[in-house]
Amino acid sequence: LLGTYSDSPNSVIDFAVTGLIGLARLGALNLSNSVQIQGAGVTLEGESSTQILNVTGSRTVALDGLTLNGASASTAGASIYADGGTLSLTNVTVQNGAGTGGANGGIRTLGDLTLTGSTLTGLTATATNTALLSGGAAASVDGNLTMVNTNVTNNTVTYSLTGATPNTAYGGGLRVGGTANITGGTISGNTLDSNDGDAEGGGLFVTGNVTMSGTTVTGNTVYAGGTLSYNYEALGKGGGLATDGSANLTNVVVSSNRVETEVDSSSDSRLYG
Repeated sequence: LLGTYSDSPNSVIDFAVTGLIGLARLGALNLSNSVQIQGAGVTLEGESSTQILNVTGSRTVALDGLTLNGASASTAGASIYADGGTLSLTNVTVQNGAGTGGANGGIRTLGDLTLTGSTLTGLTATATNTALLSGGAAASVDGNLTMVNTNVTNNTVTYSLTGATPNTAYGGGLRVGGTANITGGTISGNTLDSNDGDAEGGGLFVTGNVTMSGTTVTGNTVYAGGTLSYNYEALGKGGGLATDGSANLTNVVVSSNRVETEVDSSSDSRLYG
């Protein structure tokens, strides 16, 4: 489908058609070279049966104008997985993807992620007894996030246990392993539901420092379930945003976020740093 192209960030793939391209029979599109993909008017449709893009080899990949819809996967990122390098999305919509077994419904990258003028919405991640589940819409596991005028809305992480040791779930919308620099846009309506363990960051969890300007963080929720069978009190933190580093916020609205727990009374819905 993508044809042959040279391994260069300056290589460009332009789709010869517009409209919907179903991938149920083709399976995921594999990228092993650096490339730019121009896809205005193109929808890559996972048809609730396949991952959409798989990037290998720590490459530099830039997507522009595409819509990625209906992905499904039980490992890594259902819509996009990149095992390193740099991944950039400009004017891209990623929606209605479903990850199970610890996979994200949207994007998972081991490198840096840049989102510009994009939308991540309706993405879900569910898991039972996995070691870690995080980032319903996107997770930059080891890298940094740059996000400009991008909306991350109505995404959900659901984590549950059956006889396993309680763990922590991070980021109903986004989870960032490095630093986050966010300008404009909205992070809203995301849910982090850890039925049997701790939960941090209903909208966003960042391991490093956060710089945010002109962004609205609203209506996100953390549910942290009490697991009394383990003699354990679940802890919920940061209905809107949680970070292990520092937070530098300028002209940012953080409102109507909440934390609900079954047991622990120290949880709150404020910015947690």
